[in-house]
Amino acid sequence: MSSVSFEATGAWNTWVTKTLTVPLNAGTNTIQLNPTTASGLPNVDYIDVA
Repeated sequence: MSSVSFEATGAWNTWVTKTLTVPLNAGTNTIQLNPTTASGLPNVDYIDVA
């Protein structure tokens, strides 16, 4: 399990890109985002697996 912080950008039209390297197995993998504060999750619009 990995953890990453998402800082506020101050506006809906301000975007930030985060990079997180995680090990993946051959075949099917599950990516799960879990909130760690009462504020909930960030607005994640895109996940790229390369």
